[in-house]
Amino acid sequence: MNGPGKGFTLVEVLLVVVIMASLALILAPRINMEFASPQVKLQRTFEELSEMASEGERVRLWIDQREELKAQKLVFSSEEEGSTWQELDLKWLYFDGKWKAEVKECYFFPDGSCTPWNLSLQKGSDEFPFTITVTCTVYEGRL
Repeated sequence: MNGPGKGFTLVEVLLVVVIMASLALILAPRINMEFASPQVKLQRTFEELSEMASEGERVRLWIDQREELKAQKLVFSSEEEGSTWQELDLKWLYFDGKWKAEVKECYFFPDGSCTPWNLSLQKGSDEFPFTITVTCTVYEGRL
């Protein structure tokens, strides 16, 4: 028979398991986002922007002067200035590398479609080409 104070009680073990499971649930999406392929991240970005466009926003993806991929929405002002593009902070829109494309922007439409787009991600000496179809589907490579 064991003496008092040796080992852990069932409640203590269960408490540690619950804490570990909670931490895993919090960290799993962030780890998934870090290790997701560029194609998966790009597809999720297109899905998010397509949904915004179907809700009435005018949105686009474009490649800026630093060759970074940026998302923007068109904002109309009540003054005589007209409209301006405002940058959006999207969850999946973080890539290491430089983007290149012949056409620098891709527009999204209320019916859930977008302009077809060919672009590529340069990571060091590696190049990842992508083709985006009218249905906002991202394919790795050129079609």
